[in-house]
Amino acid sequence: MLCQTLKISSSSDRHKQLKAHLEDLEQKVALLGHRMRRYNARVRRYKQNLQFQNDQQRFYRNLMNRDQVSSDKKAANQKQMHEYWSSIWNKPVMHDENAYWIKDEILERSDIEEMAEELIDEKDVKNAIKKLEFSPLPHEEQNKYLGLQQSTTIDHSKVK
Repeated sequence: MLCQTLKISSSSDRHKQLKAHLEDLEQKVALLGHRMRRYNARVRRYKQNLQFQNDQQRFYRNLMNRDQVSSDKKAANQKQMHEYWSSIWNKPVMHDENAYWIKDEILERSDIEEMAEELIDEKDVKNAIKKLEFSPLPHEEQNKYLGLQQSTTIDHSKVK
């Protein structure tokens, strides 16, 4: 039937024309497959948009379920996680202390002075708290921070 529609005369021509026709058919199948994928994606988007407009809760639930179905692996338990990370972090690693780039960085930053240590005492903290502005906060939050401003005690266990 195919040979009748192509009107093939010799065997070599028949082979070339069959090959060309086969390539055309393969391209048509690929085109139809691509068209179907685009159509399915469009239908899925349309349904998701409609669901988002009508029932956002179900839309997000379906998104979460789709993500859960796509992952076939089970989550590791705490013991497995601990073993995995311990196997990584407990391996001794030797770094090249004489790497050229370390020396370059030291030379590049040699002119930077070391920052002097500055001690912060209670008086500095109280002054900083007094300078804070709390006006844009809601009433409850404002009261909480105003109480902080008026506070005269500092928990020394939290101050280094």
